[in-house]
Amino acid sequence: GMFVPTTSADRTATFQLRDGIALHGSFAGTETALAERDVSNGPTTELSGDIGVALDTSDNAYQVVTGADGARLDGFVVTGGSVDASAADPNGTGIHAANVSMTVANVDVIQNRAGDGVDGQNGALGGDAGRGAGIYVSGGTMTIADSRVEANSTGHGGYGSAVGGTGGRGAGLAVVDAAVVQVTNTTFKANTTGDG
Repeated sequence: GMFVPTTSADRTATFQLRDGIALHGSFAGTETALAERDVSNGPTTELSGDIGVALDTSDNAYQVVTGADGARLDGFVVTGGSVDASAADPNGTGIHAANVSMTVANVDVIQNRAGDGVDGQNGALGGDAGRGAGIYVSGGTMTIADSRVEANSTGHGGYGSAVGGTGGRGAGLAVVDAAVVQVTNTTFKANTTGDG
């Protein structure tokens, strides 16, 4: 099935993971134990940021999933996050993990977008575009396994009469602030970054 973090127009709504809790998806409904779940053909449970008008990214949730310490996200499609650089935090529209240690497994992170920098955000300086449209890890640690990160995009740096802003970096995965990420059996494909 497909789930959204809110039925309202609140773009700050997110699937907030809880410390030490594993969230598992993609069950057929006939299992009696987690080991019976079959994710060999990819996850089937979708966590979507498409909270407003369908397929209109201008009103989507800023961050679809927000990490927590010791949490595990397992068996989901994370899609539809979209943020512009004027938001309080323009990074990590698919999965946003700041100063936590968590695991992502059997997850498809697809078609999330961190927007363009704001023109003239700092007077003569253009604003920087958001980073890590798919997955953003700031501090802490993350293990990513048996997953797919595809078709996520970051925007262009904002125009500035003196200096333009930096284009978005790490469209699929951005790792900042001394974070440590371990990646195994995971595909990164067709993620695109904007220019400055």
